Amino acid sequence: DFGWSAERTETNKRTTLCGTLDYLAPEMLNGSGYDEKIDLWCLGVFTYEMIVGKPPFDSQTQQDT
Repeated sequence: DFGWSAERTETNKRTTLCGTLDYLAPEMLNGSGYDEKIDLWCLGVFTYEMIVGKPPFDSQTQQDT
């Protein structure tokens, strides 16, 4: 699916907010712009969840995260 694909240059960072909340990198959430490094963040979160059995920032309330 290339619906969210875009050509990126070295000086151009993306600001589109898309994805599953548990896997979004901090720079995507704060709107500062992001590049391909957010893929490593997502992979780390996914790996943690596979090993531990729950998302790393899981809590009962949004304020506790």
